Order: sequence, then C-alpha cells, then structure tokens
Amino acid sequence: MYGYMVNFEKVLKEERKYLAKNEPTFYQADPDGRVFVGKVGRLATGEDIRIRIEIPEFYPIVKPTVTVMPEMVHPNVDGNGRLDLRLLNEWEPSYRVKDIIAAARRLFIHSRNLARKRVERHVAQTPRPVEPQPVLDMELEQLQNRVADLQKQLSKIERETREKREASFKRQGVQVVTNASPELELKAELQALGDLLELLDIKFEDAEIDQTDFFRLFKHYMAMKFKTEEKLAELSGGYNYVVSNKKKTEEPIRS
Repeated sequence: MYGYMVNFEKVLKEERKYLAKNEPTFYQADPDGRVFVGKVGRLATGEDIRIRIEIPEFYPIVKPTVTVMPEMVHPNVDGNGRLDLRLLNEWEPSYRVKDIIAAARRLFIHSRNLARKRVERHVAQTPRPVEPQPVLDMELEQLQNRVADLQKQLSKIERETREKREASFKRQGVQVVTNASPELELKAELQALGDLLELLDIKFEDAEIDQTDFFRLFKHYMAMKFKTEEKLAELSGGYNYVVSNKKKTEEPIRS
C-alpha cells in the first residue's frame, strides 16, 4: 500500500548540506560523499567517541551502516564496532543522518561510564585516573527524558492510528493514496528538538558556550518543548486522510 519514490542523489546532496551547516565535527570521508565521520560523545578518559555513517545505495529506503571509533566495550557496540540502535533496527525511510547522530549522542551521554576503550590483552596498561563526570543541569536532563517519552508516545500513536486506518479502509473496500502525514511531521520536530538539546549539552560540557548563553538557549528550547507537546495533544485527537476512489474528504478516524 505504501510506496516511496526516492531521488538518491538529491537526498544525498541534502544530507551533505545539512552536515556542513549544522554538524561542524562531521566530515566527508570518501571521494563519493557517501561516508561521514564525526563526534557524538566522549569516553570517561576524555577521548572523543566518533561514528562512521556509510550511506548505501537506495538510501533512505535502505538503512546506513554505522560503526563506532575507537574500538570499545559497550552494550550497544558489537565485536565488529557496529552500533546497535533501536532507530536502526526499526528503520523507516523518513529517518535521516541527523536522527542517527542525535540517537547516538543520547546513547553515549546516558551511558558514558559504561563505554571504555578496548585494549589488546597483551598490551600492558597503566591505570589512569578517571575524571569526574560533570553534573548535568537537572532541568535539562528532565527535559531530555521528556523528549524521549514524547517520541515513544508518538511512535505508539502513529502505529496504532495506521493500523486502525488500514483496517477501516479494508472494511470499506477502498484504496488509500498516502501523503506526508502529520505524525511524521511532528516526529521530525521532536527529533530536531532532541538534536538541539544534545548539541547544547555537548557544547556546554566542552565549555564552548558560557553559562549565560546556556540558560538563554535552554529557555528557548523549553518554549519549543511546550509547542511540541501541544501539537502532540492535537495529533492524538485524530488524523486526516484522502480516499482515492471518492471525491470528497472523509471524516477523521478517532484514535
């Protein structure tokens, strides 16, 4: 029922443009512009955690391959350095590179002390003191958790609504012509907000912005959070759709 027509070169060009404008730590690592490497966190020792995103043919229908550097011991990193994310396991063509970066940053911020560099057994190691992790601002951490909760709620609403809508159409014997749904647009807004929060957190932790700018931006993102929650509340009330064999627009199906 659902089909996607994707201009691979156009999507890839948009990804390069986004990274150049919004992700200064990411760079193109191959001549074809299909491999990108950049920072997503730090080990407790202070060493940068980087990811390598390899864009496959037929992206974004086919998900990218994501590996982590340096080699490390972490529950979400396998022996080959592949990164295990729920977003990758449940990949959808609406996702983009920025969503992978945001998910990876959330993962390594919340599990920083779990990640440690893998060292060959035969290499002698000198114990190194671990620098204490900076205490995150409580309100910012609560906001990050709230965004994660909203994303879970949105995914559930989207799935349940799609199932109800498809069941209703099947009973009526009609075929659906799908357009960009409000739930996908809202998901993009939530993911963008998550990106901003993670970037703010990293810049503050790395002392790239001072406390005054931090709280000014935090206030701005909090306002965005309230707007996003209002949109989610409106979205929970129902969705519009278009039926291909009828001239008029049907009433929304209530979730």
